[in-house]
Amino acid sequence: MERDEKMDFFKGILMFGVIWGHVITNLLVDAPNNVAIHWIIRTYDMPLFMVISGYFLYFSLSKRNLGVILTDKITSILVPTVIWDLAISYGRSLGSLYFLWAVFLSSVILSIIVKCIRSNRIRILICILITVGLNFVPFRLSNLSYLFPFFALGYFISEYKMAIFNKVSLITGGGFFIILLCFWKTGFTIWNTGTYFAKLTLSSIMIVAFRYVIGLVGSIAFISVFNIIYEYYAAHRTKLFDFIAVSGKETLAVYILQIFIICKVMKNCMNLITGMIGFNPLIWNEGLYGYVITPLISLAVLYVSYEMALLVRGNKWTRWLFGFKLPFYSVR
Repeated sequence: MERDEKMDFFKGILMFGVIWGHVITNLLVDAPNNVAIHWIIRTYDMPLFMVISGYFLYFSLSKRNLGVILTDKITSILVPTVIWDLAISYGRSLGSLYFLWAVFLSSVILSIIVKCIRSNRIRILICILITVGLNFVPFRLSNLSYLFPFFALGYFISEYKMAIFNKVSLITGGGFFIILLCFWKTGFTIWNTGTYFAKLTLSSIMIVAFRYVIGLVGSIAFISVFNIIYEYYAAHRTKLFDFIAVSGKETLAVYILQIFIICKVMKNCMNLITGMIGFNPLIWNEGLYGYVITPLISLAVLYVSYEMALLVRGNKWTRWLFGFKLPFYSVR
């Protein structure tokens, strides 16, 4: 399958949102997070990323056998995830790159389901049962209980060729999303409520259900918004548009590198500066911090991460650090 510039553009915008959220939270130091755009982004960014990842899995599964697919997921996702996860934790643990773990595990699970079962109805039923079952796992398995159903949704959207880029999706999804936001609270995130049904109260289980719904509706609304933006800028090419689209080709590498840049370098520098002068110079005005300073910093981080990814991939000794494909990947 040839690269789809539109999907690369979507992934580039989503990655910018992920970086923006990380910049907002990590540069606050000990100040409270009152930037509304942060928790709005967090309702849909990871779900939509999973939808897109599942969408592309369909094309791989339609062309290649299970062994080739699983081998490719190991070399292109698992290997770099393990390497960089250990690097982030200084070799002490795995799990910092939870999203990449979720993508890998979802890819493996859905690939096995699709290749072993022919009926789509049974496939969908099994995906639903797996999602419910994951909510009874007593530990947070890379947030798989939350992210897997969105991955599966992306696959079935691709297989059924569902039309989701239209005005109806934008109007209904956008309107419903705005209504849901009126009831959303920052404490509803998976980090606060968890997913282990056996220890959750009825109200907490309702929050989990609400989280699925707002993630789904937000994904539908924002992919429609991204499509409108893409169609406009595709007709009016700009350097920024081209950069967002091309950065979407390296989302795995950019995702990993931005964690190092933001969480390991920028956060520590900000802590040091704040400790030296006694206050955080970035947050003297919350509006300016949330909607001017941090998006500009995020764009710079996206650019630096992308350029670093190209340098790593361009060197024959390091190119495998962000995944690689074996020669037999073209085998059906």
